[in-house]
Amino acid sequence: MSRFYFVDYPLGNPCGVPYNRSEQTEIVRSALELFSVPAPTGTVFAPYEWPRGQDWRENYMRVLPEDVERLRAAGERRKLERQKLRDIGQVRKD
Repeated sequence: MSRFYFVDYPLGNPCGVPYNRSEQTEIVRSALELFSVPAPTGTVFAPYEWPRGQDWRENYMRVLPEDVERLRAAGERRKLERQKLRDIGQVRKD
């Protein structure tokens, strides 16, 4: 079992609220303390709540109907680019 310190904040904020150094320090300290535990503990949930509310959850991974085709086309272009790179040995073959 692994060690994982989970901070339930919006993507891009894994170490706390931007510019909140005391919270960031505490989050990093708590995560590093997991290394001192004799056996892996699995997931430890940080006891913090995003101070700007939970509205970010509603928009996380939201795809509006008008964006579906644009995103699908972008995904297909990306697949073709990745395949070309695989063909010349520039990316993993997974």
